[in-house]
Amino acid sequence: MLKLIKALHVLGVVLFFGSILGHAIAGLAENVHDSAQTQRIARQIIDVATWYLTVPGLLLLTLTGITMVVMRKASLLKMRWTFLHVVIAALIVLNATFVLLPTGQAILAIIDGLAKGTGTGTGAGLRILEEREAMFGAINILLCLTAVFVGVIKPRLGGKAS
Repeated sequence: MLKLIKALHVLGVVLFFGSILGHAIAGLAENVHDSAQTQRIARQIIDVATWYLTVPGLLLLTLTGITMVVMRKASLLKMRWTFLHVVIAALIVLNATFVLLPTGQAILAIIDGLAKGTGTGTGAGLRILEEREAMFGAINILLCLTAVFVGVIKPRLGGKAS
């Protein structure tokens, strides 16, 4: 059973991390910022990927991670790498849920309004949101990389090896 949970955890990593890397490069496509219409299409693609890949991947990661901790019945303080992994995971979930998801939705709403000609958002407001998304997105990518390395390498961190 633990092997199945681990496999599902890896699937969650693929869905979540793969999709956020896709989000990061979507804005780099040639001509994507040429018009409100092309920006709208790019943001709609990111939005679909968010709801069909990123969010389910994050939920799968969270549920399987909790399940593995519970199944191992080990103290997080004794397994320091696991504790670090859980802290990093919590930061990722908080950043994704309370910063990146609302920011992405706000960007989509502004761009959608601009493309329809009914928007009240400004270019300056859009830039601020895009900068916030870029900064916190980069933080999440770094946290994800760190979590993967901690989970695979399982550093001792001054305690007993697990």
